[in-house]
Amino acid sequence: MLGSRVRNYKAEANHLWMDKVGLLIVDEAHLIGDKTRGHNLEVALKEFCRFNKHVRILFLSATIPNPEDLSKW
Repeated sequence: MLGSRVRNYKAEANHLWMDKVGLLIVDEAHLIGDKTRGHNLEVALKEFCRFNKHVRILFLSATIPNPEDLSKW
């Protein structure tokens, strides 16, 4: 859902709520760096941060097999 909202941000004026978000909680954070599924999450997060430069991001995951990827990101 985040990816869709970010892609259509400029086209829809009712997405001004993104500017008001102070904390973005991302579950399944271990997908960052995943070669098959991580790209969409990374792009959506980067675009969201481009629109809202003050947002803080809290990453959640039951398992993190790739802590190095997350620290580099």
